[in-house]
Amino acid sequence: NNSLKELTDMRNEMRDFLGQNNTKPEDIRKLAEQVLKKNVHKTPEEVKELADNIKNAVERLTNTDYIIKATKDDLAKVNQLKEHAKYAKSNATKLLKEAEDVNDSLNKTQDAQMEAETAIQQAWEDYRTVENILNQIGNDTEAAQSTTGSIDKHIHLLKDKLT
Repeated sequence: NNSLKELTDMRNEMRDFLGQNNTKPEDIRKLAEQVLKKNVHKTPEEVKELADNIKNAVERLTNTDYIIKATKDDLAKVNQLKEHAKYAKSNATKLLKEAEDVNDSLNKTQDAQMEAETAIQQAWEDYRTVENILNQIGNDTEAAQSTTGSIDKHIHLLKDKLT
């Protein structure tokens, strides 16, 4: 079969070509065998065109050492940025923890301040109550002194009448 011969020739060409790029022949052979097992409904011209397209694509990828070398600095930059991101994340985590601690402290301080305000308000209420009681005692004392003074006058008057 002419198509089979062309595919076999193409496989051999691919093996030779890819073998120059340190590609394992066994891997390429497996790939070619998989290709050969496919049922292709193409004309020999279409298959040849596809083979040429594949060959051109492979030729563009043959300079992988150059591509790796050319992207090496980019990879180093990416790794450097990754480390910087880890460091920034670590610092952000620490800052978040500190902010949460400050927030907790502020909440506790606010609670203590509210308790202190309540205690101060209660103290003022107690002070006014004591002040009212003292005013009442003062009024009662004045009334008692007035009564005592009045009784004392009556006693002197009675004493003067008796003497």
